[in-house]
Amino acid sequence: MAGTNRIDRVVDVCGLLCPRPMFVARKALKEMGEGELLEVVCNDNSTRETIPRLCREVGGTLIETRREQGLLHFIIKK
Repeated sequence: MAGTNRIDRVVDVCGLLCPRPMFVARKALKEMGEGELLEVVCNDNSTRETIPRLCREVGGTLIETRREQGLLHFIIKK
């Protein structure tokens, strides 16, 4: 899916442990406009639970979740 959509912002939170990746993603989403796409790249497996929860809390839509070269990638539409 990400290949067909333009990513407006990428936050790389590799090396940060929960709950920091969620806080960084939340801040980025607050700064973005409606309809924009955020990609969150991380290596903390707990984000598989916290990023979807963040989307529910802020009204974002989780478009895609994938693992690539050992990293998790989340595409979120604001």
